[in-house]
Amino acid sequence: MKIKSQLDKKYRFDNFIKSDSNQDALSAGFFVSSKPGEKLFNPLLIYDGSGLGKTYLVNAIGNEIKERFPKKNVLCVTSNFFSMQCIEAIENNNRDRFFNWLQLIDVFILEDIQFLSGQTIAQELILDVLDTFFQKGKQIIITSDRMLTNMKDINPQLLSRFKTGIMVALHQPEYQAKITFLKNNIITHQ
Repeated sequence: MKIKSQLDKKYRFDNFIKSDSNQDALSAGFFVSSKPGEKLFNPLLIYDGSGLGKTYLVNAIGNEIKERFPKKNVLCVTSNFFSMQCIEAIENNNRDRFFNWLQLIDVFILEDIQFLSGQTIAQELILDVLDTFFQKGKQIIITSDRMLTNMKDINPQLLSRFKTGIMVALHQPEYQAKITFLKNNIITHQ
């Protein structure tokens, strides 16, 4: 069964603005896209402030995985969307069906994990999903607007699972990278 990935196809590695500020995250993204599920990089947690490229990068990773491994199901959703789906599944007595559907995913990209703060039910389900994904060697990619140590009201077991992989930061780009980004956006939007 094919799953609609929810990836934005315009976000790709070949048009990602590379700079010293994003080199570590970009290198991790290249590695994950060539070897999804590799233990050392699973999960891959990318964090930064708002507007520095997390969404762009995880979509580029997902698109590259789909290109290299066409049979892999990739799903990219926000934690808010995921939480709503969890709550709806539980309210409709479909938790098992929802969990089984998630098992069809090979690469799970969950954006803005910080919004799961205080959402006990969604955190429990994502913990179950993470454990199953780890056991089956499936890739998990997570974004956050802060470091794990700065997250509040997150299940300690969930934080522990996040720490088993690799965490990389995107930093404020240097001046030249900003100019290149602006030039590229002006050209593509004319």
